Amino acid sequence: MQKNKTKTIATVISLLLKICIGIGIILLLALWKILEALNIKFDLLVFLIYPCGILFLILVYQFIKLFNQLKIENPFTMTMVKCLKQTMWISFIIGIIIFLALLLSIFIYPAYTLTLKISLTFFTILFIGVGIALYLLSELFRQATEYKEENDLTI
Repeated sequence: MQKNKTKTIATVISLLLKICIGIGIILLLALWKILEALNIKFDLLVFLIYPCGILFLILVYQFIKLFNQLKIENPFTMTMVKCLKQTMWISFIIGIIIFLALLLSIFIYPAYTLTLKISLTFFTILFIGVGIALYLLSELFRQATEYKEENDLTI
């Protein structure tokens, strides 16, 4: 019963994430026109949305892979550890890009509001924190996988 519930939840979340990837791709492709319609100047700070958006879509794809791994009911594999590590690096890179956007908003584009600067600070801390959490999780899964493989050999 519990395995079926986990499989169902993983399937539903995986499907929702696939829909989010589709919407994200459409939004990234339409961003130029959306900004034009809103009469927002396309400067370097706004341009940083593209690499963050692309990396975020890759991050969502990595989560789909993680949920697919959960569906096959064997999360303690080196594939899962590798996927967690890749997700960690993507999160760190997004955090760095957002930090660069924060620096740009402070030193190059001082006309941007304090609210934007606080938001960029929050998102920098968020993505760096998620990267750290994913590192810890990947190390836990690595160690659990090693224990599992060792245990499988002794049986």
